[in-house]
Amino acid sequence: MLLVGERVKLREYRRTDVPVIQKWFNDPEVNRYIAFWVRPYSLPETETLFESQLTQDPNRGVGLVICLKDDPEETYIGGCGLHDLDLRERFAMLGIAILRKDLHGQGLGQDAPYSSTVSTFSA
Repeated sequence: MLLVGERVKLREYRRTDVPVIQKWFNDPEVNRYIAFWVRPYSLPETETLFESQLTQDPNRGVGLVICLKDDPEETYIGGCGLHDLDLRERFAMLGIAILRKDLHGQGLGQDAPYSSTVSTFSA
């Protein structure tokens, strides 16, 4: 899956994302914005969290990687997703996080094409 905005694109998670994810999850300047962060994650814990993204029931949620549109390697800079989906009640939690510090405050999360699809779900 590949969704493209003006400055970012969304793609599926890849195992090669794990070291970058772990690095940013363990950075105090970054992890203070992650809702589910409790403590530093070891590499095996990060891998377990990552595997949960790969095996998540699409009826309960979906997560995607955010990368820069012009990056041919599609390097992980953050993530977004719908979580706790309740189709009956038409409810979901939207999470968007840019974890690469030098890209904070540039509105990249707002450009994520995922955010524009949320209105479709709530219609």
